[in-house]
Amino acid sequence: MLNKINRYLPGDLHAHTFLSDGSHLLGEVLEQAFHKYNLDWLVISDHGGAFNRDPKGVPFSATSTKIRGEQYGKKGQMWRSQSIVDYGHPEIEKLKKYYPNKLVLHGLEYNLPPKGHVGVYIDKKSPESLAEFEYTFDYLDHDQSLGLPKYNKTALDAIKAARKLEENFLNESFYIINHPHVYRAFTPRLIRRLNDVAPGVVNGFEGLPGHQYRKARGYYLYETGEDFRRYRLYGGADYMLAKVGGLWDSLLGEGRRFFVFAGSDFHIAGDDLDPFPGEYSKTYLYFETLDTKELIKSVKNGRAFVVLGDIVQGLDFTLEEKSKASLGEQLFLDSNKVVVDIKVKVKDPSSLDHIDLIEGEVGKKCSPQSKDYDNSTNPTTKVALRIYKEDMKEVEPGILQYKNYFTLNHQNGYLRLRGTNLPLNTKFETDFAGNPLIDDHDVRRNTKEIVLKDCWFYSNPIFYSKIKEV
Repeated sequence: MLNKINRYLPGDLHAHTFLSDGSHLLGEVLEQAFHKYNLDWLVISDHGGAFNRDPKGVPFSATSTKIRGEQYGKKGQMWRSQSIVDYGHPEIEKLKKYYPNKLVLHGLEYNLPPKGHVGVYIDKKSPESLAEFEYTFDYLDHDQSLGLPKYNKTALDAIKAARKLEENFLNESFYIINHPHVYRAFTPRLIRRLNDVAPGVVNGFEGLPGHQYRKARGYYLYETGEDFRRYRLYGGADYMLAKVGGLWDSLLGEGRRFFVFAGSDFHIAGDDLDPFPGEYSKTYLYFETLDTKELIKSVKNGRAFVVLGDIVQGLDFTLEEKSKASLGEQLFLDSNKVVVDIKVKVKDPSSLDHIDLIEGEVGKKCSPQSKDYDNSTNPTTKVALRIYKEDMKEVEPGILQYKNYFTLNHQNGYLRLRGTNLPLNTKFETDFAGNPLIDDHDVRRNTKEIVLKDCWFYSNPIFYSKIKEV
């Protein structure tokens, strides 16, 4: 019988090892994540495609390993559909016993055609379902040795992959868009289409991507063109998350249950490379008990908040009228006045400058035939309330609380939070309204020192709807 936890626990949805293009042993990644940085759960998500090393980093060409379908790729490289079964799954199962109070999952970073990356997990005791998904749908997998059909070339094939998960693994899988603006991969139309065909599986996006220490923060490439600012990070956040009233808010404004997560995208440790999982970014998921089904349930329901630099180590955010709702939930109302209750756990109260309560209206869901299907803005979304640290009470050591009445501005809407350690109008970091500025400047490249002083957290939304009189 598993012990009841009933709280948010920190983890990471996106990390790599020697088995793809990472530079560390799985055991080292787990040791750093669990023992040094105190994570409770971790998803290993090595890339799809073909790679040349075993879990210990030894080239396959230096061993007698039998490689299936080698003739369809490069000599000495193994397709992930084989290494998932032969190496990835067994290695994780072998190391799990050393971490009995932790949760380790074996996922995949799927290469979506024609470009883009997605974190996929399928909850099966055997790894064959995940391996078959990679073989069939990953656009960098050219193996033909299994004789199975391949759907990995076009945007329609990407839709087929999402539908496959929805139809076959609805309650056993999740699909999270990784670093959404890298490669300009995910347009508003594509995100909506994926969510429409698989609303129970296409669960959200990596709003706080990894590679935070690199010279280009998040390793977002220096895209050119008039719209280049859409393809950078702002305070460590993808533009889709960082812009109030931006693409994420446009999706929430249709009532889509599409949520924000974080990932380290860990490949190689270094002060100018990647933080280890848990070293800088964390996703907090709610667990009643620490098991896989609970993790999937919280991902699907948006029971999560994301943090950079441990600016907070806990969050309890609720709305209350005649009943109460928390992250990812919906509150049905008789009036437009609610009690907003925000509690945050902080190591040091001085590390938090303010929290923004962000509100947007929820309208109708748009159809593919509508021009709004390409929309990336929600003009109704505003910072409805700014809560400074001085507005909060320390109700317990390290626990700050804001609790007050709030008048909602819409009949149907949502509220979400963002917080930071930075005052308004901080040079290079925030504008006069407190919004994060673009991270990569012509006069200042990113460093670990800069990143550690530029910290944010974001919550998933609470939806609300006023009950109409009969």
